[in-house]
Amino acid sequence: MISNGPHTSSAGGHGLFTACLNAYNSHEDIVLSPDDVWLVITIYFAKYVNENAEKLRHLFVDHEGKVKLTIRQVQSEPE
Repeated sequence: MISNGPHTSSAGGHGLFTACLNAYNSHEDIVLSPDDVWLVITIYFAKYVNENAEKLRHLFVDHEGKVKLTIRQVQSEPE
């Protein structure tokens, strides 16, 4: 919960938005790196893909249903 006189805002669950709003309300600087922005983009992209998996399936795989993956492990001596 962020309090600003008569204006109160709850930005639960949105870390970057909450940080920006808190800095604005407190008249403080906020320092963001490109990694901070990229992290927010990737988090919301992953959330979008998870929520729309079936609609986006054709963009990621060429098959229907599940495919059985087989992994062969080659035994070798450590060097």
